[in-house]
Amino acid sequence: MLGMGVPVVRAAIALGLPFLWILLVPLGPAGAALAGTRGQLAFVLGHGGALLLAGVAGGERLGRWRAWGSLAIAPVAVAVSALTGWPAVVGLAVAGVVATVPVLAAAWDLGRLDRGQRALGVALGAALANLPLLVVSAEADAQVLRLVGVRAGVAVLVQPRVLRVGPVPGGPVPWRLVASVACAYVVGGVTYAVALPALGGGGWGVLPYLGLLPPAALAAGWLGADRAVRLGLGIMGFGVLVLVLGASVVGSAAGAGMVGAWALLDVSWWTRLGEEPAWGRAYAVGLGAMVLAIGLGLLATPAAAGFTGSAVAPLIALVALLLAALAVPADPPALAVREEEALRAQPDWPAALPPGASGTRATELLRSRYSLSAREAQVLELALKGLANKEIAGELGISTGTVRTHLERAYRKLGVSGRVEAAWRLLDHWDDTVTRHLPEAGGRARAPTRGRADERTLDI
Repeated sequence: MLGMGVPVVRAAIALGLPFLWILLVPLGPAGAALAGTRGQLAFVLGHGGALLLAGVAGGERLGRWRAWGSLAIAPVAVAVSALTGWPAVVGLAVAGVVATVPVLAAAWDLGRLDRGQRALGVALGAALANLPLLVVSAEADAQVLRLVGVRAGVAVLVQPRVLRVGPVPGGPVPWRLVASVACAYVVGGVTYAVALPALGGGGWGVLPYLGLLPPAALAAGWLGADRAVRLGLGIMGFGVLVLVLGASVVGSAAGAGMVGAWALLDVSWWTRLGEEPAWGRAYAVGLGAMVLAIGLGLLATPAAAGFTGSAVAPLIALVALLLAALAVPADPPALAVREEEALRAQPDWPAALPPGASGTRATELLRSRYSLSAREAQVLELALKGLANKEIAGELGISTGTVRTHLERAYRKLGVSGRVEAAWRLLDHWDDTVTRHLPEAGGRARAPTRGRADERTLDI
């Protein structure tokens, strides 16, 4: 249980630290006092645009700079907190670009977890980021807000210490998923600005959100992220109807329920983006669409206020939520399940590692480099020797479902989609230095092919 909990807590801290600063300063009470709505929009445009650009251009390359993004937040936090007016607006735009790296670093750390762990990590990280809003509000003294903003920015420096090193898989951009995220969060921007402004300003408006984080994690983990997203969109749509048609007391309760529903949507969307095979790119473009859509919702807020008493704005919101529900794709099968299906179609598929290779020594290397647990390394070792999941289960006395779970976690930590890629990951690191540290008798072995006729030989 402890082995499962530590990665979740580490991922939660990695997520909560940058968003602690983002929710207090650029999108929270400190930012509102420094630069108002203009500053919020500047941050949203800078942050969302940088995320989207990173995803389209291959954002997984930013992984090597993840520590530098955290280091940059501290001086930016200090500088922005000392500014007001238009200089603060420009500073917040720059902060949005700088915040891209620690946000993606946190997302990619979550991507290495399985779905249940990822949902719990998101919920814990969101709680860490939102709890200070219970006591810090826009009505606080300006100097207090500046001091809080500086400390929150400096706290992000801790993030690199809890991040786990590992590759990030690329791949095609999941545009259908991006469109669904955008439709959902356009309504979110209006909700934050109109239904319950207290969510960004602090106070009791955060309570519905915090209260629904635990059940949101359970729903995303058990129901599946796609179903949890649709459930959240349905609750949000019902809240829109009640808010418009109900009495004032009912309307206020519906507004609180809508804010609480975003706990379900936030956890579910962050979990769902990590389900993509190319989750490195999916997180970048998905979060970019999310942030830009919130900014569009903020821009649409004055227009929405002009439709008070009419059905136009609620109708637009309901259409956007419906489009989001229709566009969100179902959860794809897990990495280990997809691989198992492919293996069934190729019954004569050979071992990923040749017989002369050292599976045990090789997985010791992968375990030390990518933080595999003892059981994950053991299961992966047998998989690399060519055993099917059913054979691995019989060898270790566990169920095939448990085998798939361990393989899923191992593949995510390695940033690969199956045992063949895992073997190539091993061979990429099996250089002369490693061979000296991990001596093993053996002959000359041929590595599995990658692509067309690309073959390598390696002294083991």
